Amino acid sequence: MHAETELAEQRRSTRYRIGGNAYALLKQPQYKELGKIIDISQTGISFLCINQGDWDASSFTIDIFLGHEENNCISEQIILKNIPLKPICYCRDNTLGHRPSTMMKRCGVEFDQLTQDQRARLELFILRHGFAEA
Repeated sequence: MHAETELAEQRRSTRYRIGGNAYALLKQPQYKELGKIIDISQTGISFLCINQGDWDASSFTIDIFLGHEENNCISEQIILKNIPLKPICYCRDNTLGHRPSTMMKRCGVEFDQLTQDQRARLELFILRHGFAEA
């Protein structure tokens, strides 16, 4: 029943698709995982990543950045840095129509307590780069 309550809470937050080259860097002490952002809300984010194994149950953070090409070089602009995540509220979902053997997985995580500045930056990121899902 607890999982159903969490899912209902997650669905109350409007999800926004993110176009372009927006990425998430999931950071744990022993390992990092880079993924292309699929969608984002005020409460969490989902992204495509290479399945490299299970995530640690300890706390971790995520950076959100935009990649762009400039003078034939790829550069990045960090939008949000060290966003805290709830360590037990993540899922790996391979229901994207890919064959089961694919390495790409859809990963979702829930944000933990954000500072006022982080919330403002998140809202600005969504406003500039997101569009509501139908």
